[in-house]
Amino acid sequence: ALASAPARAEVVDDAFARMAGLAAAMSRFDPGSHVSALNRAAGAHPVAVPATMMEVLQQAQSVHERTGGAFDVTVGRLTHAGVPRIPDPGEVQAALAHVGMRHLRLDRASGTAYIDDPMTQVDLGGIAKL
Repeated sequence: ALASAPARAEVVDDAFARMAGLAAAMSRFDPGSHVSALNRAAGAHPVAVPATMMEVLQQAQSVHERTGGAFDVTVGRLTHAGVPRIPDPGEVQAALAHVGMRHLRLDRASGTAYIDDPMTQVDLGGIAKL
């Protein structure tokens, strides 16, 4: 039997609320997000991440491998909030020294992620958008 229109609307609303929650949890611009917590702990200690974020991080590693390194979520130092601007070549070179998936270590058994370089930052905007 088909659900009533109000029941369908509730399911759709619930789905969009869940997607918005997941997007917020993975936003590097929200200081309360899991990604922000991971970035703040860079070079210091592993951070517990929810299963959904672990899946996204694993997918990011897989896409990184399949693209020969062209896709890399550790470009956070190159992506800035606020007014877009073109960084000068020195800024780009300095940031690139800290980009690389080798800096992101996932421990699926313990449900943690660790960035081993304190200057490396993760940005999941290329893979986890609403």
